[in-house]
Amino acid sequence: MTKTISVQLVPTMSLTGLVYIQLFRHVEAYKSNSRAQLPIVEAAKLAYIKMDKYYPSSDGLVYIVGQVLDPRCKLKWFKEVNFKPDVIKGYKQTVIDYWKKHYKPVGLANCDEDAEDIFERQLKRARPDNRDEMEIYLSEGIVKSSSLVNGMLGWWKDNQSKYPNLSRMARDFLGVSATGVPAESMFTMGTDLLDPKRMSMAGETVKMSLCLRAWLKFKSREEFLKEKASLVSKRMLGCLDSLD
Repeated sequence: MTKTISVQLVPTMSLTGLVYIQLFRHVEAYKSNSRAQLPIVEAAKLAYIKMDKYYPSSDGLVYIVGQVLDPRCKLKWFKEVNFKPDVIKGYKQTVIDYWKKHYKPVGLANCDEDAEDIFERQLKRARPDNRDEMEIYLSEGIVKSSSLVNGMLGWWKDNQSKYPNLSRMARDFLGVSATGVPAESMFTMGTDLLDPKRMSMAGETVKMSLCLRAWLKFKSREEFLKEKASLVSKRMLGCLDSLD
């Protein structure tokens, strides 16, 4: 679960709830296992208490929106893992309110009233779909993981024409990392370069050393930049597992 939630190149915000539920179920299996050794059972009980303490912190806006805007989850996931109906209703309202306040476009001016009457008379039973993007998205079924060929962000890119404003909201929230691992990993090379004997290196020297280290992996700086740009574009689509 740690590895699952700490990946750098795919959206992880929507995985937070899933990881917690998986850990809870795993620990509960040990708590109720009468054949398990006593130290293991005691450790499982303490682990459960610790997770129960921090789980409410995953109830923030970014976690809820990230879960709902994952096309594999939406609101169905909350029902499947037995969230209470009133809690799910509250989550749904929270997401809708934020959508309406920050992303839903202002409605266009209505057409001439006489023209509307003509259209209604001619179309008769046909009625336009007046639902907004969020309502349409939530009314449709979930997407299977196997169909996300280009990753979750790739799915939103492919459906951008259908959800032009909701896709912006999805990118904003799903682009947030669920952990601090990706940010921390950006600085791990520093400890390799600045060992106890090189602590007095100037900032410009550190910069040149890091650049040189990266360029040595390629034949030229231009090739490095070209390859890096390609990897970044793939990363933005969420279809890379590693930059190696």
